[in-house]
Amino acid sequence: HNRDCSFVVYAGDVFEFEHPTEAMGVVCWSNESCELAGTSEGEKLLEYGGPELQQDISTLPIVLKSPYGPVRCGTGNAVIIGPEKYGKLEAPCVLLTVGPLSPTNLEDALEDDTDSLHYIKNMLRSCYRSSRVLAKHAELQALALSLLTTRKTGQAYEQTLRVGLQTLVEEVKFSHLRDLHIVASSAKEASIVIAMMTDMGHRQI
Repeated sequence: HNRDCSFVVYAGDVFEFEHPTEAMGVVCWSNESCELAGTSEGEKLLEYGGPELQQDISTLPIVLKSPYGPVRCGTGNAVIIGPEKYGKLEAPCVLLTVGPLSPTNLEDALEDDTDSLHYIKNMLRSCYRSSRVLAKHAELQALALSLLTTRKTGQAYEQTLRVGLQTLVEEVKFSHLRDLHIVASSAKEASIVIAMMTDMGHRQI
């Protein structure tokens, strides 16, 4: 059913998400082993979530052994940890999702590579969808996430942002979410996202 879900867009930090409801979560981008050390977002999540969060992530089941290490979440999928009180995080639920772009090395050779871009868009859709499904099962009412994108210029950047937004707008219809916070990496990115939302027919309040 289609209910009203407010989209809140701002530049900031997903880990500082606060909300009046206790049924809230944050979505963080990860790798397949859910190993957070080594990316700036992952390190920050560990810093906020503390040893309890690290402990719960390390007990996630291993679904596959790969040459790169244990796989706890495949690309395009998501896993949920919590609800629990994790360190300085206000949100009791943490969702990890594995995108097609490495959070440390956002490829920029995509401008002319339509096959890669097509794959990336499909996998991004799958990440946002998987996160929404988990959020629904956990009956979350508020969620904060950042949009995974390429290098901050060019066509691929705009297209990956737009795919994320379109997917989220479709997916919230099938959730319990009342508030979805899209946390941009900069004021410039926030303004691009707001312009895209306006283009898609969403009015600003």
